[in-house]
Amino acid sequence: MAAPWFQMQNLAAQHGIVALSSNYTLYADMSNRVMEVLRQYSPRVEVYSIDESFLALDGLASLWPCMTAMGQSIRDRVDQWVGVPVCVGKCFVEIFRDSIGKSQDVAKGHVFILYNRNCAFW
Repeated sequence: MAAPWFQMQNLAAQHGIVALSSNYTLYADMSNRVMEVLRQYSPRVEVYSIDESFLALDGLASLWPCMTAMGQSIRDRVDQWVGVPVCVGKCFVEIFRDSIGKSQDVAKGHVFILYNRNCAFW
């Protein structure tokens, strides 16, 4: 359960926890920059949250030797152009059909899941 910071200050000090202020304006700007890069890889980007998105990749497989190469390219370009690490995962779209939109015919496609966290590829 969450508690206000003034109630947690002593406990935080006991455990060496440091609280830092958030900069949501900067975070939103960085998120928008990442989404711009993603739109270069797929015309159908579903922004799920400020730090998560789905790319519909159906019909794009012929542009890459394999989906792993595309995922690595996305990760590298975001790192180079935006300067933030991203994690890229792949799954079949049936799992996320509601997020991408039932009106789009993506049943045989794939989707990449991206979020701003340090993690290994795949």
